Parts: sequence; structure tokens; C-alpha cells
Amino acid sequence: PYLAPLYIGAEAQRMNGRLLVVGTPGARMFSHWLFDVLPRIEAARLAGYEIEAIDHVLVQGRPADFTEESLERLGFRPEQILYGRRRLPLYQAEELIVPTSVRQTKYTPAWIRHFVRGLFLGDAADVVPDTTQKVVYLSRQSAERRRIEGHELLEDFLERTEAITLLPEDMTVAEVAHELSDAALVLGPHGAGLSNSVFLPPWSAGMEFVGTHFMAEYFQLISTTTSQYVLVSGDDAEGRDVFDPESLDAHRRAARVETRWQDIRLNPERTKQALDWAEAHLEKL
Repeated sequence: PYLAPLYIGAEAQRMNGRLLVVGTPGARMFSHWLFDVLPRIEAARLAGYEIEAIDHVLVQGRPADFTEESLERLGFRPEQILYGRRRLPLYQAEELIVPTSVRQTKYTPAWIRHFVRGLFLGDAADVVPDTTQKVVYLSRQSAERRRIEGHELLEDFLERTEAITLLPEDMTVAEVAHELSDAALVLGPHGAGLSNSVFLPPWSAGMEFVGTHFMAEYFQLISTTTSQYVLVSGDDAEGRDVFDPESLDAHRRAARVETRWQDIRLNPERTKQALDWAEAHLEKL
């Protein structure tokens, strides 16, 4: 009933055949697209609705390179894809398919991880590669928010280990997936780029740099995908560890958008400790 006023006087666009609806909050963000939207399409397929039998798919958000790449890989043609933005359009279909939510509390179940790996890695998804000492750094330095402040603390390590620096937003999802599929270590700041950790081999490790904005999504993802997860906490504006009780209390009282936009201030001592661990980890492989 609370949605009805939004559509008073609106005319429904009639759609022939089957319409699959896979909207979800935050669908325009990469992590939600990867682990909430795409698996709903797979859930419909597992329920007996093959892609070939669906006439149109309605997704929330706006077109992006990663959305178009994903839907093409699933077998949808451009003319089948409908995007709903701030307010979903009003459609009337002969048959409507609306899969339920597939995740809770941002925990990504094993079947979703397996599905996403298969979609972008193909047959290589089930192959466990031989161990390497390959290091991949997922950078956010060209992003508008949550860049790393004190980046020079990482540069010597990245050079010594001949790390490959990736800007995922400038690559296809498949390209990032194949780059990570045989990596021994991925490291990067908290953010959607770490969703690509799903493509890591099981013997690898992931390191997450965290500032005042933190959710447990990537801890859960990396912990269930790889053999090691390392969290490196930064400092707040007062120089306190962001997980210090006083700092946490200040973050709770601050506007949510304020903490989400803040850069991640690396702490020299904790960063060095983490990178020393990383080098020891690589030497064991």
C-alpha cells in the first residue's frame, strides 16, 4: 500500500511473455550486483526458468560496464534488458518471475561464490592452481572516497614483491578474475574492489585496510574463500586506532555519510607488522 501513491495515474507498459525482476537495494554497487542481483537470476534458473525461456529481465540501477558484461555472459541480449532507476517503471507482464533475496547480513553462501566464479572464470573456476608468490594490489587511489592516506608505507612492499596493481573499474570483471585466480595475496582498502576476492584460490590470503567505515562483508568473503584474512586498522583524525572504543563511539555519533567518505589513514606500526606477516606468508609458499 505504501508504494501505491507513487504510481497514481501511471500507465503500465505491457510486456509480452515472461518478465524476470531482480531489483535489490544498492544494485548499482558492484558488490551488491555480484552477490545479490546475479544470484537471483541463477536462483530463477535453478527453479526451472532457463535464460532462453525469459523474454525480458528488469534490473534495478543503471547500465554499467560490469552489468552489461554479466548479463551478456548469462545469455541475455541487449534488447531484453530493462533498467529501473530511482523508481522502478510500472510494467504489466503475462508472467512475472520475482526471486526472493539470496543473502542475509551480507554473508555470501558457498553456492553464490561458486556461481560467480563459474560465470567469470569458466572451466578454470574449479581448478586449484599450483601455489605462486603473486601479489595483487587492488587500488582505490583514483576513487572519490576511501583512498589510502600514507600510501608510501605500502610502496616499498609492493615494489619488493613485484605486486601487480589493478584498478578494477578500468578492467572487465573477467580480466580481474583471471588475474586473481592464481594470486597468493590480494591486498586493498575496504571497498567494492575486494568483492573480487571471490576469485582467489583457496591457499591464498587477503589483507584489508580499514578506516572509519567498515562492514564485515569482506571479512566473511575472504575468510570463506581463502586460507587467511588479515585486517589492518587505520587511525582516525585524532590518531586513535579506528577500533579503539573512544574512536568507535565518535564514529557512531558522526553522520554515516561522513565516515563513509573519509580516507583510510594508515598507521605506520600496524601497517609494517601486517606487511612483515605478508612477506613471511609468501616465503612459505
